[in-house]
Amino acid sequence: MNNVTLYSTGCPKCKIAEKLLSEKDIFYSVITDKDKITEIADSNGFTAVPFAEINGEITDSAGLFKWINNQ
Repeated sequence: MNNVTLYSTGCPKCKIAEKLLSEKDIFYSVITDKDKITEIADSNGFTAVPFAEINGEITDSAGLFKWINNQ
């Protein structure tokens, strides 16, 4: 079973990620705390949401969507 945490501000791209995760029946949790999002984004060089932690690895939105499509 995958452990997925989605970092989301509720933007349109974030909503697409949530929709795709749900459609694939992938259980995930969502972090919406802007301070936490900024902290993780800054420490990983990300400039946009959504991004995710998947099975312990942080990935940007491109990696997230690629991972979802491969499930």
